Amino acid sequence: MNESDDNFTIVSGTLDDFSSFIKLLLISEPELYQELFGRNYLEILEALFKRQNNNFSYENVIIAKKGDEVLGMLLGYSYEKFVKMIFKSSITFFRVMGCQFFTSLPKFIKLGSSMEKIDKNSFYISNLAVYPEYRKRGIGKKLMTKAEEIAINSGCSKICLDVSYENEKAMLFYKSLGFHESGKGKEFKINDKKFSFVRFEKNL
Repeated sequence: MNESDDNFTIVSGTLDDFSSFIKLLLISEPELYQELFGRNYLEILEALFKRQNNNFSYENVIIAKKGDEVLGMLLGYSYEKFVKMIFKSSITFFRVMGCQFFTSLPKFIKLGSSMEKIDKNSFYISNLAVYPEYRKRGIGKKLMTKAEEIAINSGCSKICLDVSYENEKAMLFYKSLGFHESGKGKEFKINDKKFSFVRFEKNL
């Protein structure tokens, strides 16, 4: 998959994109992944990105590039693919994290139970981020447009995502693309950090 614009191109994620993916993932959620995965979170995210059949795999990523320079990324997958990945994701997480997996498991469960459920006909966007110096150039919008195209080709009739309750700029951005607020997850705490997310949806 390779789609060009005047100044940048949308391409499928590859193994070589791991460094930019992690940086952008942490821009989209600065604290959550460190709390979920612990002190080795960078190594864990890299290992997960480089493996297939898990939530953080390069297979589920599209990248905005200008030449060889990464500008932004989107991580997403259909409900059908998510269901197929559940068992394999758990196995991959265990292989990558070792015994630390069992320490993090209650955190994963807490995160999952606090968020709105994903409908069977939905495509879920887990993360979207553009480097600050490249914002307001239509890159995020282009990544979202491509995600909608992928969703439709996957047989999905709806696209959904969760936004941190405090991220008002992101909420305004998604509303400008036709998304509407459809629910609010329960506030939850990991260690001493509190998290809360708002669900947004858009019919395709």
